[in-house]
Amino acid sequence: MTTPRKGAIRGEVAPNLVTVDEAVAETVHRTPGWHPKAIAAVLGRTHRYVLDIADEMRDAELKASEIAPLVNGTGNTLVLDVLEHQVGRVAYQLPAVGSSCRDALQQCAVVLKETSDVVRELAVCAVDRVITPAEAAGIERESHQAIAAILAALATVRASCDEQRAAS
Repeated sequence: MTTPRKGAIRGEVAPNLVTVDEAVAETVHRTPGWHPKAIAAVLGRTHRYVLDIADEMRDAELKASEIAPLVNGTGNTLVLDVLEHQVGRVAYQLPAVGSSCRDALQQCAVVLKETSDVVRELAVCAVDRVITPAEAAGIERESHQAIAAILAALATVRASCDEQRAAS
């Protein structure tokens, strides 16, 4: 699914949108199927307030407590995407899953954590653009842990499929 930004995939920040204020304006005025009045209803605020927070020339700003209702209500993650970009983080939307998939989802969370550890090790090298033998060993260690996590997740998925087949 795409956000209102031309061709940008959800989870990517368009390079021309760099502030939360710009993201709020984009969300309020360009989220398909959402009018500022409907957004005001989701936020429990007035239409004028929503127009003000979407106007970069005004002093009004979206409150932190309103981010979740805005994102959940509109389905537009742009404000979160910009915040994550600003703090150098990546977030993933977790799907609602039935009990049969919980173990696999938990394993996928471990994969993401282990993969982020690889990225963290690589970031150390980015400072001086040199990979020392100790850094290479750390990258290799974290990479092996990420691979192990992926294999464990696959095993969990296979086991879940086997259980489903046996039950039917």
